[in-house]
Amino acid sequence: MPRFASRWQTAAVPTSSALAELQRRRQLAAGAGRRERVARQHARGGLTGQERIDRLLDPGSFLPMGRLVHAEDLAEAERTLGGDGAIHGFGCVDGRPVAVFASDPTVKGATGSTTVYRVSHAHARIAARAGVPLFDLHQSGGARITDLMTSKFAGTGGSGMGARHAFRRRYFQFCGILGDYWPPWNMVQSEFTVMSRSAHAALTSPALLEAATGQQVTAAELGGADVQAGVTGQVDAVADDELAAIALLRRAFGYFPSRPGEAAPRRPGDDPAGRVSPELREILPQNPRRAIDIRGIVEIICDRGSFLELCSSYARNLVCGLARLDGETVAIMASQPRVLAGTLDTRALVKARRLLELVDTLQIPLVSLVDTPGVLTTLQEEHARLITEVYRTSVERLRPLVPKVAVVIRKGIGFAYLAMSAGDSEGITLAWPSAQIAFTGPEPAARIVHQREIAAAADPGAALQQRAAEMRSLSQPEAGARLGYIDAIIDPAQTRPLVIRAISALRGSSR
Repeated sequence: MPRFASRWQTAAVPTSSALAELQRRRQLAAGAGRRERVARQHARGGLTGQERIDRLLDPGSFLPMGRLVHAEDLAEAERTLGGDGAIHGFGCVDGRPVAVFASDPTVKGATGSTTVYRVSHAHARIAARAGVPLFDLHQSGGARITDLMTSKFAGTGGSGMGARHAFRRRYFQFCGILGDYWPPWNMVQSEFTVMSRSAHAALTSPALLEAATGQQVTAAELGGADVQAGVTGQVDAVADDELAAIALLRRAFGYFPSRPGEAAPRRPGDDPAGRVSPELREILPQNPRRAIDIRGIVEIICDRGSFLELCSSYARNLVCGLARLDGETVAIMASQPRVLAGTLDTRALVKARRLLELVDTLQIPLVSLVDTPGVLTTLQEEHARLITEVYRTSVERLRPLVPKVAVVIRKGIGFAYLAMSAGDSEGITLAWPSAQIAFTGPEPAARIVHQREIAAAADPGAALQQRAAEMRSLSQPEAGARLGYIDAIIDPAQTRPLVIRAISALRGSSR
């Protein structure tokens, strides 16, 4: 046997003691000996980091990364019976490769250390280079002050913070907030974020807030699920528990491509593209002032059971979400007449812009259902930068170079009509016969144009209604259709097949 082969064999065979030491460090990194902490976590209804990963990934697909206690951390690991409360690795969701991170609060409260940040940055770089989605399952007490109250803090952020949005995106990110999480950067940089109902998330914790300012608040008041979903709109959905949150992450991933630049997976079902819906002919009440729930129309038009609403508790006057039409992922933006009569306020415009950003990122079609009496022009809204928000939304609606189809159900008034992406010269605008499109509503228009006549009338109220009816007749969709601003006035029952055909035409597709 050649001499170099003998040397290779000698160097490659580890001693039994080295193997034993390696196994000991792995067990410490995995948190061996912390049964009491695991039991407490389970008693609170929570899962360990590995249990979270096991429920997210396809069975048997997990490949761990960085799960070894380093020499400089060994004494601390032996003292606490665990390494760091963070698990990094790779695996598959529905057969598609992904990267995954999970907090394990049974190890040092899943607080962040320089080791965690070092591995996390490397993990994210690998995900970016491979272009695979990154799933974050979070429950963390924040930075470990005993580790970061030194100049080591200088290496925890670097160019990582904000990098996903500062440059061209190379991968998608999904975030599950499954317990207390301070500070929750991934909550706002992810394409989809779900929060379990018992979780809390904020830039600071109640303890740090009290120490810094003396203000005393509960975790729920500071950043509970109701706050983040309904007040700030910084999470897309709230789930009842961890299992439901992880299941929702898997479902949301089904609407996304594996990486930017690819098409989202098409999942045709048994709902025919040509399905006609006669019930839409009768869905609008006779009284035009009576509100409807726009979700009913959304559910009828889209593939059955496919609508996934985003930020349902925030700016409820606008309904946004993802759905499928003939198996293809689309974004839905719909006026909600049941809240503020469907007017657009600054919060709704922020919500619209977030959906438009997602449309641009995923390069998916946008379908908007329009029934809005305009922009909410109150003193409070004007002081909340309404002009800026309307203009920014007008810019963002033009940015995505994707198929855009607008369906005007009833009212399409003023700047709100444009903000809902109706009348886009590079899109298709359809109108139901019930549509009313104008710069302003008929009553305000009549008051301005016929102010003196109405004031001098024997019955000013009747005079106003007469002139408003004349204005209303001018807002019927026929005038806009004759000028080419509206592409077609359609039978409501034909909305689904015509929207699908419009998307195909804008894509240059024969499907």
